[in-house]
Amino acid sequence: MGTAHLLELADALLAHIATSSADPEGAMEAAGHSWGQGLPDPELPEDGVVEAMAEHLAERGFGTTCEADTLTFTRCPFRGTVSDERMPLVCAMHKGLLTGYLEESAGTFRPTDLVIGDELCAVRIVSGS
Repeated sequence: MGTAHLLELADALLAHIATSSADPEGAMEAAGHSWGQGLPDPELPEDGVVEAMAEHLAERGFGTTCEADTLTFTRCPFRGTVSDERMPLVCAMHKGLLTGYLEESAGTFRPTDLVIGDELCAVRIVSGS
């Protein structure tokens, strides 16, 4: 069985939120935040948070590289499968996922300086302490 049904489901949900919400990007970011909060291992030491987050992202189809304090997304599982007009909603959800994950982790990190590009996206992960 392929993944076409999952992509159709995602597209249908994105279309519904885009047309029914007063703030579609805010709604998607909130959904991503809830999703991200459920992923971290509470026993994870602070120095392993960013690497563990990158592993979670890889399991979900992302390609990432991490240099210093910047996490670069080299592959998004939705890019090329979701229409260009709906990609900002997907990006908002992923931003929420990062924020929720980092808030629930053992560390004091937060994402900042999110740059969404046509092929690559990047986010700085900084310590909030």
